[in-house]
Amino acid sequence: MQEAHMCLEREGHTLRRPSPDQVTSGLVLLAASLIIAAWIAYVARYTFHMGDGSVQFDKYFTLFDLDGEGNIPAWFSSVMLLMCSILFFIAYLVSNRTDGAQRTWLGAAAAFLLLSLDEAASLHEKSIQSFVVMFFTSVLLVGGMRYAAFLKQLPFITIASLTVSFCIYLSGSLVLDYFNGIYHRENGPHSIPYRLRMTAEEGLELIGITGVIRSTLHYIYSEYDHATSRPLQDLPKGRHRSSSAESVTSS
Repeated sequence: MQEAHMCLEREGHTLRRPSPDQVTSGLVLLAASLIIAAWIAYVARYTFHMGDGSVQFDKYFTLFDLDGEGNIPAWFSSVMLLMCSILFFIAYLVSNRTDGAQRTWLGAAAAFLLLSLDEAASLHEKSIQSFVVMFFTSVLLVGGMRYAAFLKQLPFITIASLTVSFCIYLSGSLVLDYFNGIYHRENGPHSIPYRLRMTAEEGLELIGITGVIRSTLHYIYSEYDHATSRPLQDLPKGRHRSSSAESVTSS
């Protein structure tokens, strides 16, 4: 199947799958809207000193603060991480491989599900911070060794795009987060320079996750299209039975 969109016939209706570029464009638009909404509050408060003592402005500020917890930006980040987890699980299901490379998708899905829960529940901000840090450090160390072997079995374009996307995400979630923590302790959060730093951190995380989503979608579509275009006798037994049933139904 060579079309940019897959058509699905179901009960007389034609469904089209969204292309990776369409999904990416939508996510970028949403992320940009949240950043703009946050900076309206930052400029109003720290440059023009507006909204001091206003309950309504405080609610708006809290709702869109990129450094906040339990608000719209935090929810959006959590949903994007959950999207990665779901897509990794789908990649596991459609992968044409039956070795450790396929199971690595399943491990990645579990890891990003935990990251999504961490973002939603702010686990890293609470009393169990040390446990979470130790857990995710061990996941990175063990997963990093498997990830290197895993990448060798993927198409080059998938390797390159996933590697770049993960590097961008980690540069925000680990590197900038560390330096922003130092700046926060020394200077406090109530200034435009600190908000610029936070925007850079969140921006890199969102760009990285968006890249991961786009790369994984490309991989899923490629694997699915390859599987559906293969001769029936070349399909695994489970898919052979499914395809046979579909043939009987259509006839």
